[in-house]
Amino acid sequence: MLMKSELYLLLACLQVDSPMNLKHPHDLVILMRQETTVNYLKELEKQLVAQKIHIEENEDRDTGLEQRHNKEDPDCIKAKVPLGDLDLYDGTYITLESKDISPEDYIDTESPVPPDPEQPDCTKILELPYSIHAFQHLRGVQERVNLSAPLLPKEDPVFTYLSKRLGRNIDDIGHLIHEGLQKNSSSWVLYNMASFYWRIKNEPYQVVECAMRALHFSSRHNKDIALVNLANVLHRAHFSADAAVVVHAALDDSDFFTSYYTLGNIYAMLGEYNHSVLCYDHALQAKPGFEQAIKRKHAVLCQQKLEQKLEAQHRSLQRTLNELKEYQKQHDHYLRQQEILEKHKLIQEEQILRNIIHETQMAKEAQLGNHQICRLVNQQHSLHCQWDQPVRYHRGDIFENVDYVQFGEDSSTSSMMSVNFDVQANQSDISDLVKSPPVAHSVLWIWGRDSDAYRHSS
Repeated sequence: MLMKSELYLLLACLQVDSPMNLKHPHDLVILMRQETTVNYLKELEKQLVAQKIHIEENEDRDTGLEQRHNKEDPDCIKAKVPLGDLDLYDGTYITLESKDISPEDYIDTESPVPPDPEQPDCTKILELPYSIHAFQHLRGVQERVNLSAPLLPKEDPVFTYLSKRLGRNIDDIGHLIHEGLQKNSSSWVLYNMASFYWRIKNEPYQVVECAMRALHFSSRHNKDIALVNLANVLHRAHFSADAAVVVHAALDDSDFFTSYYTLGNIYAMLGEYNHSVLCYDHALQAKPGFEQAIKRKHAVLCQQKLEQKLEAQHRSLQRTLNELKEYQKQHDHYLRQQEILEKHKLIQEEQILRNIIHETQMAKEAQLGNHQICRLVNQQHSLHCQWDQPVRYHRGDIFENVDYVQFGEDSSTSSMMSVNFDVQANQSDISDLVKSPPVAHSVLWIWGRDSDAYRHSS
């Protein structure tokens, strides 16, 4: 029985460019392994095709996500401009007048100013000891000598605060503050005025020094003026986290609108969008309808939702990338298995030559009458052949369901399942050599099928 089944399988190998056309066709172990590899590669190819279709169907190709979001989202529409186009360093300050303080009461506005006016250098007026209450533990304050900040825009309201109030230019006011500090070195009002002066001059180091001295001499109720000045300069110098700490301290007893609006800008810059929106809401409670707070709140909400969408898209793209890497890994494995298959296969020229020889031999046998006609019986599940001779047939659906071949009357049959079925029954001594036995498939699937000749004969 083994020899007949082996013969059938070998006959199937005579297809041109077939992976079953082997360099050593009589090596049954290699033959069986080759069959297993062929079946495995077909399944792997199906998996690769399905995997590629899945990747293509789930790939996120939305390249216009940001533009569409800015155009369609309600908060983006209300904000009118993206958050990145808004000035989140918008200068804020708390006036002395809000504490019922008149600046002109602390300097002599009628005093003449020399051609070369002095500047109010707070470090020369008073040497300040280390104090945690002056926030000297913050990194931005510790590195105040190296602070730098972009120039204030000319429309910043702090530019005109002192000049408009005192009726003098800023250089004259600086000289008058200097004279005032010479006379009263413990005045928290003058130190705050000096801090305003240096903010206008865009000198962060001097702002910090004067603000710390103002804090040192201020009562608790008045500390928020110096704190907001200090926070503004730290924020503009990109120490926004330190600036947030300082403004939070001002909320204990403060002009709530200014402090919360400032804190909203700081948190927006830090990307703390929930905190930023909360602060803008508090600012709007203190001053309903304030346009800048409304615009910034909607811009923050717009940006927050955009980032959430972009993060989701990033995760999707990362997942696709991982799937592509896995696909490439499987594809490389497929190619390696193809190489293994090709290693034992005849080159195509030799396959063609063998096929020609085989066809020639079959033609000779046909001329000599060395052939037979078989018929399908039992509802086409078995093939009945009269003699124990090779069976030759062509492609066609007629052999789709054939289970076995019977030779002669009933004494000799050959299963149409995998050769491995017969190997186990007759050649158990080689079973240890086959590491991965092939999956059972119809031999006809390997041979190819047809045929009108057999249909007519039945």
